Amino acid sequence: NDDFAIKARFTGSWDIDGDDTDGDMNFLYLDGNLDEYNFKVGKVPLVSWVDRNPMSGGFFDDFFTGVEVATEYDENFDLKVDAGYWNEMKDTFGGNHVSYISGEGIYTDDYDKFSAGVGYHYVKNRIIGKNNVLTLGGSYRVNDDVNLYGAYAKNNDADSYDKAYNIEAAYRGADPNEPGSYGAFVAYRYVGAFTAPLGTVDTYRLFRNVKGFDFGGNYVPMEDTLIRLSYLHGKNLVNNNTSHVFVARASWFF
Repeated sequence: NDDFAIKARFTGSWDIDGDDTDGDMNFLYLDGNLDEYNFKVGKVPLVSWVDRNPMSGGFFDDFFTGVEVATEYDENFDLKVDAGYWNEMKDTFGGNHVSYISGEGIYTDDYDKFSAGVGYHYVKNRIIGKNNVLTLGGSYRVNDDVNLYGAYAKNNDADSYDKAYNIEAAYRGADPNEPGSYGAFVAYRYVGAFTAPLGTVDTYRLFRNVKGFDFGGNYVPMEDTLIRLSYLHGKNLVNNNTSHVFVARASWFF
């Protein structure tokens, strides 16, 4: 009905050289609205971006099995709480279940020009123990074309790689419904693996414990087609080796 829906996404891959195929149900959940609250129950997308940066502000970006509750406290405050098992990460942490609880609050001014956010993430596993991660972020809209973003995260229980931060300037942005639209960004990022195990940023997704400058842009050559390019030039936090990462992605929307 108008208040409830079931949402799902299946992702498949094909290794051209090895002729191997693979697939996974990324999410499958019930999405419902009751009064001023939104509920998600099942295998739910996990997204954290306290700086309101939809492309690269998230230190946690994956899927978890559990419940999410979100509400607009008033016209200026948005609140969200997640609780469940982050089993997408259990192979990374010795094959054991990963418990996950988080809460986020974001303030936006009346003119949608300034925002400030705070978040708390609790991650527990028999291998890694308890981890309490605090996140802070903010954004500022300079004008209709330029936005500034900043976010910081700290794992208070980790002995190493215990922080992460983003500082980014973004120009415009591509809209799949508007052919010819485009966007660009430049950022400096520092990503410690024990604080941001799976972040939003393309160039850091598979290369954690990295710091450096990140450049990129997106473009819509035709309606419902989006091309995104990203390049990272930085250093590995473990051995200080130079890191070069280039990512190209084409997306089609139906």
